[in-house]
Amino acid sequence: MSDRRPTARATWWLGPLPEVSLALVTIAAVLGLDRIFADRSYFGPVVLAAITSHALAWTLRRRGVNAGLSAVISLAAAVLFCAWVIEPSTTAYGVPGGGFWHAAVDDLRHAWAQYDKVSAPVVPERGFVLASAIGAWWTAFVADWAAFRLNAAFESLVPGFTLFTFAAALGSGEGRITASALFLGAVLFFLLVHGATQRSGRTAWFASRIHGGPEAIIRSGALIGAATVIVALVVGPAIPGASDEAMIAWRKRDRNPNPSRVTVSPLVDVRGRLVQQSDVEVFTVESKVRSYWRLTSLDTFDGSVWGSRGSYKKAGDHLKQVDRVQADVTEGVQRFTIEALDTPWLPAAFRADRYSGPVGVTYDAESSSLLTEADTGAGLVYDVQSALPKFTPQELSAAPTAVPNDVESRYTELPANFPASVGRLAQQVTGGARTTYDRALALQEWFRTNFTYTLDVPRGHDDNAMLRFLFQDRRGYCEQFAGSFAAMARTLGIPARVAVGFTPGEVQDDGLYHVTGRQAHAWPEVYVPNYGWVAFEPTPGRGIPGGESYTRVPDQQDLSTGPVVLPDPSAETTIPNAAATPNTTPNPNLRDPGDDSVLSGTPFGDASHGSPWPRRLLVLAIALGALAVLWLVAVPIAGIWLRRRRRARAVTPSARTLVAWEEAADTLALVGAARVASETNDEFARRAVTVADVEPSLVDPLAQVATIAAFAPQGVGDDDADQAVALSGELQTAVREHAGTMRRLRWVLDPRTLRRR
Repeated sequence: MSDRRPTARATWWLGPLPEVSLALVTIAAVLGLDRIFADRSYFGPVVLAAITSHALAWTLRRRGVNAGLSAVISLAAAVLFCAWVIEPSTTAYGVPGGGFWHAAVDDLRHAWAQYDKVSAPVVPERGFVLASAIGAWWTAFVADWAAFRLNAAFESLVPGFTLFTFAAALGSGEGRITASALFLGAVLFFLLVHGATQRSGRTAWFASRIHGGPEAIIRSGALIGAATVIVALVVGPAIPGASDEAMIAWRKRDRNPNPSRVTVSPLVDVRGRLVQQSDVEVFTVESKVRSYWRLTSLDTFDGSVWGSRGSYKKAGDHLKQVDRVQADVTEGVQRFTIEALDTPWLPAAFRADRYSGPVGVTYDAESSSLLTEADTGAGLVYDVQSALPKFTPQELSAAPTAVPNDVESRYTELPANFPASVGRLAQQVTGGARTTYDRALALQEWFRTNFTYTLDVPRGHDDNAMLRFLFQDRRGYCEQFAGSFAAMARTLGIPARVAVGFTPGEVQDDGLYHVTGRQAHAWPEVYVPNYGWVAFEPTPGRGIPGGESYTRVPDQQDLSTGPVVLPDPSAETTIPNAAATPNTTPNPNLRDPGDDSVLSGTPFGDASHGSPWPRRLLVLAIALGALAVLWLVAVPIAGIWLRRRRRARAVTPSARTLVAWEEAADTLALVGAARVASETNDEFARRAVTVADVEPSLVDPLAQVATIAAFAPQGVGDDDADQAVALSGELQTAVREHAGTMRRLRWVLDPRTLRRR
């Protein structure tokens, strides 16, 4: 007896450690997906899937559920998990129906379609997250089955290794050393714990006599494993040839070493839209503010084409701004429904502050532009909240002239062979203007006064086309006006770029702005210190909504496609040539621009909208808390009720005796002395005295009277029944007092005590 009990006390902590160490292997494999995804929004649902699957497998195994039924239960739980966590909007009161299956299949099909088209790192769209969660769930269940049902340690590592290898094969090279270290460390830790647990079970007598037993094995093994990982990470990359290219380019990323997305400059497409697609409706806008719907801005000019250099990251609820605007702003919310827009850029009023819509949309803070990962934005419906600055001539004129070095170097760059005649012309046009604002305004007025808008000119904005436009023809469309303005501003040392998008479109009876190809437009933006990027309008016949005060140009656009709602020119205003707000019928689903809330159904006001996981985890925590409280109350009450019910049904002395014996046996089972079917009552009593360390005087008489009550034809009398009840009560009290407070609390909350024998 003394040989066995110390071992149990020394290794009690080994109980849950093998399961925990195996779960760490799965989590380490999931962390390897960092090399596939552009951000960690995938991490919450995928890791939660792995942990839930491990916990469920452990529970089913401890409850004695066979492997086949466990697999069925785990599959059903996986479906519920995916419905509740990844596709919550498709359930009806939490029950997944046809909508869930349809959405899940569509998301997985879309992810599969993107599989061969994209290279890591990719935006974690819902289909990718769903597939990853399913993979993590499967990995956890199979690993648990192999490790603890088949007792096969190395085989249990195959699922996690498969997931890790998949991430390594498809992922980028960034972070590979960290990911490998975490996975290798988790694998070694699991093998160490699993082996120590097996040894402690097979060699209890020996382990109880060596210094520390399994504890010493794990401690020594951990030191050896840590040293192995460190040596592998330090020596491995230093081996000659470790950094060379693979002999066989088996990964897509190796076959395409430059996976950056290449897109055509949207400026090249402007004239084609104006001429060929003039009557095609490209999108509609639900908005209470009127604005140019801006796609992006172009900051590079090589003498032939204006282009852009952007660093796009996942578009969250709040969109980052690179500079602060010291001007009053009007909050404006728009809901865009894209129909025939065949570019990846998505329209929004400048400056976009918040985005709400489908995943797979990225954002570049420098150009303040949204980009979809798909080839086009067709079919998207999304919401944008913008902060529209209200500039005044006085503020812009008083702005300082010093420009940040990074802005000046990037946005005043011109080709080395750029014609000097364009610079001299810019100096002539701006004359004695001193400030950035005054020079930009002078350029704008010169174009609007001396040039004619027409589409009947050759396409292009290179040096030769620009020279013809500026010095000969003086006729062109917005592409030439915007590009020439920006280039001339740069010759003056003024940071400038070309913005591309659409004019507002026309408001129809549905209260929406309907934007066609004819509204495609380009305009220049000038950087004014303290106020950021300020739009100007050099194209005749066009005017920026909300910019009348500083551009001195009323809101106007192309009218040839039909009636366009323009500002009322008779409205009273203190600014000459300025106009009032368009006289349109407000949409009842919109609120005042100054209100913190936005379009109905667009929860910008919800702080968790950028990532739904904080709110989902809060709901999950509340649900788990409620279940915990229910458990704390229901299990003890159910135990009391069952005990009273069982006693009430025992109406004869023999029945009372057998109930008392069953309650005593249940209590002894809690301390490791569970009954065996082949044992007699006397055999069980002798073993229970040894294992549970209780007085024989409490167990032996109770076992004898229980045997008489069960098998004697006459049964037992009332006195024997009273003695059995008393002995059972004393035995239960003795066991519970010896156990301690925390152990007694676990017994009270253990649902296994509710089972009847």
